[in-house]
Amino acid sequence: MEELTEEQIRLGFWYWNREPDFPPESITKVENYHPRLRLNLFITQLDKTPKEQNKIVDQWCELLPTLQDIKYLWFCSKVNQKILTQLAKCLLWKGYTLNGAESRT
Repeated sequence: MEELTEEQIRLGFWYWNREPDFPPESITKVENYHPRLRLNLFITQLDKTPKEQNKIVDQWCELLPTLQDIKYLWFCSKVNQKILTQLAKCLLWKGYTLNGAESRT
């Protein structure tokens, strides 16, 4: 884990430092995903039928455990229990504590 500078500590973790591609654009469809460190998902509260909505959530729940390159993950819409459960499993399988502060690997 990289060390924070004094300036980063003073400003706090969620300080918005304007830089290119930050925050990252949100994506909805799995097929639009390309490996990246920062992933912003917009996968609920869509203008879709419930069947289409569930399909999108199911696809992401299947893909999330396989992603190796993500350092920061945002959700710009509500997270339902299915997504939250899958994320918790992903973190535990990868050796992280639930607060994400430490890795057991």
